[in-house]
Amino acid sequence: IDAGSLDAIICGDVLEHMREPEKFLRQAREWLKPQGRLIASIPNVRHHSVVASLLAGNFTYEPAGLLDEDHVRFFTRREIEKLCFRTGFEIQGMRVVPGSGYAEWAEAGRPGEVKIGALQIGGLAPEEAEEFYVYQYLIEATPVPSRSAVESLPAPKPPVDQSAKIEALGRSVPWPVERPDVPLPTQHT
Repeated sequence: IDAGSLDAIICGDVLEHMREPEKFLRQAREWLKPQGRLIASIPNVRHHSVVASLLAGNFTYEPAGLLDEDHVRFFTRREIEKLCFRTGFEIQGMRVVPGSGYAEWAEAGRPGEVKIGALQIGGLAPEEAEEFYVYQYLIEATPVPSRSAVESLPAPKPPVDQSAKIEALGRSVPWPVERPDVPLPTQHT
């Protein structure tokens, strides 16, 4: 596959079966056109059924489902976000596939709690409680420009109303902004 030749790559229930999904996604990023899309469906190991089983001392693989016997990697929403960031993708959209208990939780007003059998967790934000009822995440992501591509872009001009303040401080506007704890993705050849 030639670099920059694909419009889209679809990973339908694939990444959890790979020992090194990061390696694959870095390569996939290179195959995509700059405006290309990664579409993926990824099971949520934080679903209440898995958590309740763990609390009962069980982690039993099954022929299919969240603990499919062929799964070698497990993901939560945050792990999906980190995986995309580390491999040079920006998530454009994330949708949920509701699992068991989701409809009842939503009908109860989306409370910040999880109550399924012996599993009872409270004090959560509704968005966090929702994660326990999500069976799978569907993501759409785009490649982030490589560091060399970003560095070759001209620096944006500061907004007019801020330029006097910036000059007075003797600073320039850094771009792209790098978080000190996380480097920008690098391009692999």
